[in-house]
Amino acid sequence: ITRCVDIKREIVEEDQFDTGRRMLLNFGHTYGHGLESYFGMDGYYHGECVGLGMLKILNNNEIKNRLVKTEFILSVVKQQLTKKVTIESLLIFRVNMMQMQYFN
Repeated sequence: ITRCVDIKREIVEEDQFDTGRRMLLNFGHTYGHGLESYFGMDGYYHGECVGLGMLKILNNNEIKNRLVKTEFILSVVKQQLTKKVTIESLLIFRVNMMQMQYFN
């Protein structure tokens, strides 16, 4: 718990106005606070409500599609970084990117 509090403190001190890394700490909180208000905290802890908010966000189809595209791009980049860069590998990369656009 102490380490988690230290990490949160460092992020808040670094980003006092909630414009950068600190926004990561808000993940799930908008829905979570709504659930807290609705249930009046009867039987649900703050962390549980935030966790339910995270699940709500991750079940959004637009978010799911973005995550799939991001994972695809990262896998292609990772594959290319492990290989010697050649004309052929650049062409393969371009084909993979075109396939990604097809699934967009």
